[in-house]
Amino acid sequence: LRNPWGEQVWLGRWSYKSPLWTHELKSKLKADDNHEGIFFMAFEDYLKFFSSTTICKIHDDYFSSSFEVKQKKGEFNLFAFTIDSLVMGYISMYQLSKRFVREQVKDYKCSAVSMLLAQVLPNGSVKCIGEGSKRENETTTIEITLQPGNYILYIRAEWNQSVIHHYNLNTYTSVPLVFSKVEKFEEFPLVAEIIKSFCREASYKLKPLNSGMSNVKCLTEINSGFGFAYEYFYNTLERGNEMPLYLKSKPKYEGMELVY
Repeated sequence: LRNPWGEQVWLGRWSYKSPLWTHELKSKLKADDNHEGIFFMAFEDYLKFFSSTTICKIHDDYFSSSFEVKQKKGEFNLFAFTIDSLVMGYISMYQLSKRFVREQVKDYKCSAVSMLLAQVLPNGSVKCIGEGSKRENETTTIEITLQPGNYILYIRAEWNQSVIHHYNLNTYTSVPLVFSKVEKFEEFPLVAEIIKSFCREASYKLKPLNSGMSNVKCLTEINSGFGFAYEYFYNTLERGNEMPLYLKSKPKYEGMELVY
């Protein structure tokens, strides 16, 4: 392992002064304390002291780009891009790490993030083809394999603090991607279509209603940040079998207008 920050030293099993080392093994692994920040530890200790592992996939012929994006609390960003050849790679959203904002925000934690990637179909409709939602993680990534066409990227951070309201949008792809910001007047209908498409595809997130109707499942998002809330219902009965679904007015929807 390598600790690029170099502020602390591992003193447990297989540290440089550990009695577990033999001269032969140290020589074979080139383990000496002249390499500052590099250290060894038992795999069991690694699992105990590290909460996550990130694997960096390196491609010598890929292109990388990064730019800062500002997003007000309660809002979202939409980006459009067009490709004319097959594109493979990764689109990632990076939040600031805690170590960079310790003095600005007390008890800082990364915010929950939603990323949706949609393809614009020839008839003008959109289809959600990728999701990268994470809970309080520095990095949110969508791995892509895209055919030529037009695409829309939706990103929303649920900021849980009032100071840091920006992130970096990174790409690492076989062909450079060029993003353009979607104009405000186009945002609402596009997001509505993307969310409807996502609901249709996200069957793994559907949950049975608490109403005794086990065949009817529901996907709900109230504090969505889209400017509207949604509930998507799916009847799992075979086609031809109908069951009426009665919904009572819910206080959480007070003041909202039904649009779909």
